[in-house]
Amino acid sequence: IIRKLHEIFIASQMEMQYSKEEILESYLNTLYFGHGIYGFHEASEFFFGQELEACSIAQITMMIGVINGPSIYSPYINYEASSNKMHTLLNYLKNTGYLNEESYLKSMNENLNLKEETYEKSNSSYYVQAVLDEIHYKNIDSSKGLSIYTSYDSTVQDAF
Repeated sequence: IIRKLHEIFIASQMEMQYSKEEILESYLNTLYFGHGIYGFHEASEFFFGQELEACSIAQITMMIGVINGPSIYSPYINYEASSNKMHTLLNYLKNTGYLNEESYLKSMNENLNLKEETYEKSNSSYYVQAVLDEIHYKNIDSSKGLSIYTSYDSTVQDAF
């Protein structure tokens, strides 16, 4: 309860100092996309090699899907899962009236043209992110710092 009251206090202070658009922009610039990438601008450069403003509906929808689970929905890790998530989101956008039939069909059939040369496989970064996700999902308080010990051995992982 104390944590929630603290969050309410911080949120009300933020709303007094910043517009809702500024708060949303700040939030969107801190979302994690995996691969050490934060925010939509970095993600569009990383995944597609282009500015966010140049991204198509399908590309933006794919990036939105990655947010739900970067270690699961990154197109570099699992293109099929990423594509399925994107199609699910596009269906939702069509069914709720945000996309017309023409835009929906164009987006569903679009080739995303990933910027493949930016991807370097690093087992340790995914493992670290999985550990951090586990801490987050179990609501472990890390505000006072944590010491985390795992059985991860990069030499063994790199052998595979």
